[in-house]
Amino acid sequence: AGRVTAADTRRSLGGVTVEMLDATEAVVGAGATAADGSYAIEGLPEGSYSVRFRTATGEDGDVAAYSDTTVRGVVVTAGTRVFAGVGLSLRPTIANRAPGARARTS
Repeated sequence: AGRVTAADTRRSLGGVTVEMLDATEAVVGAGATAADGSYAIEGLPEGSYSVRFRTATGEDGDVAAYSDTTVRGVVVTAGTRVFAGVGLSLRPTIANRAPGARARTS
């Protein structure tokens, strides 16, 4: 369970895809955030997981402006509720860079 917010404004982000990944990076559970940014994925066996937050499919009109991110090392044990919240950052685009900022290329 957790909550997804915008790192810059702390606004809740609904419609973000949340995927639980096992050690081989296979998706073993998935869901989406509600309008208040909350999510819960149940029925996972004990173990260590990564939680991937994907914004490309967000219902919120500007959710896709935020970068996908992965939280690693989330440990699930029997009889406990695990919280993995995250603040997503804006994707680096010309539209959301500070005035006068220049793009870096490598």
